[in-house]
Amino acid sequence: MDKMKVYNRLPIPLQNLACDFEGKRIKKTRYSQIFWDKLAEYESHNTWSYEQNCEYRDKQLRKMMLHCYKNVPYYKTVFDEGGIDPQSIQTINDLQRLPVL
Repeated sequence: MDKMKVYNRLPIPLQNLACDFEGKRIKKTRYSQIFWDKLAEYESHNTWSYEQNCEYRDKQLRKMMLHCYKNVPYYKTVFDEGGIDPQSIQTINDLQRLPVL
């Protein structure tokens, strides 16, 4: 039987309950535990100092530079032709050494 036909025959309080149940089902399938863990991690960054945020930003930048160099042929070529060691990119200020892409 069609779910909407069943839903339309339910009394209003049971329709509300069905909507609540379906919403929780969707939320559970859409957002895994990994999502909630990452959300909590990023929300904890709100209490960080400016220096802590800069340190985190630079750490992520270093990871991204290495990832791009190892996995993207275009960026490997750009780094190699420019004589740039991806490990030498340590802070956001070092991005000035990269050519405009």
